[in-house]
Amino acid sequence: MDRLVGRVVARELVVLVSRRLGRLVLGQPLGRLLLLFGCGGWIFLHSPIVAVVGILDGWKHCPRCGAAVEPTGGKLECDECGFVTYANSKPTASAVVVDDEGRVMFSKRGREPYAGKWDLPGGFLDEDEHPLDGLHRELREEAGIGLADTRFVGIFMDRYGEGEGVISTLNLYWSARISEGTPEPDDDVAEFRFFAVDEIPSDELAFGHLRDVISAWRSRDEHT
Repeated sequence: MDRLVGRVVARELVVLVSRRLGRLVLGQPLGRLLLLFGCGGWIFLHSPIVAVVGILDGWKHCPRCGAAVEPTGGKLECDECGFVTYANSKPTASAVVVDDEGRVMFSKRGREPYAGKWDLPGGFLDEDEHPLDGLHRELREEAGIGLADTRFVGIFMDRYGEGEGVISTLNLYWSARISEGTPEPDDDVAEFRFFAVDEIPSDELAFGHLRDVISAWRSRDEHT
């Protein structure tokens, strides 16, 4: 695993930067985003998102032994069997897939949350899976394509849906190009479509952070 080589605190947001992402040399708050500059270029991250309802809220019994439990402070600890778990954000890996005309590939979601809305292709990481490995796996499974020229865009926070028990997500993005295959929807996807940047349907995007991803990708390329 990469060793952590940097730590930035800004507006209560803590960022750990690894050697894979490059040495951090500048951090600057920019509206709802934190603008970072490292050896690899600009990185954009959300300012803190405060969860109204945590993933552990509503847990009444230990999943291991069934004893009564009460989560507090984002932690659940069972006094009977010693089981402990935490309300951590769930990591995802996704891609800004760009074609030769500079258009971006979006996927129309086939399932909830936000079925029928446009999303950037990707998904949740498996346990012990490196984010880049997860990125390639997700695009093979979801679209049947291989990726090349992957370049890190940034890290963005969001929530996976609405209502009680919804999970917070830690979303990592790379830009990429298709190296093999033609995008074909899997069961979770209704349609793939390439949009010119000025034709992206902002009002029909599934998650709030997607606009920031596109903005970060465009700004990164302007600075490199």
